Amino acid sequence: MSKGNHQKPLISTRVCYKVGLIKVRSTQAHCPVCSKLIDLNTNNVYNYCPNCGQHLDWTGIHINKDEFLGYVDEVEIPTVTVPRSILVDVTAANKNKLNPDIIDMTKH
Repeated sequence: MSKGNHQKPLISTRVCYKVGLIKVRSTQAHCPVCSKLIDLNTNNVYNYCPNCGQHLDWTGIHINKDEFLGYVDEVEIPTVTVPRSILVDVTAANKNKLNPDIIDMTKH
């Protein structure tokens, strides 16, 4: 496929969270050749994909700014389970001074 041929970017819309608490509907554009996300938050309109150089045709495409949908009602913090064997390994590494950057959580 020749990069000289104009191709329209792939446009999609998704709901996402900004600053963790603000829910927005966001429009995204991707290169039709390499699928690289094209940054729409700049004042620049890319005539070429910054990743692969594909010539992009924006004719007839209107990009909306992020649409505010509201605030998140409840923030859920994921729970992470750490296997005991890893904790033992970290403690052993601390005692043997193998890695001084590891903090021994058993002392806190």
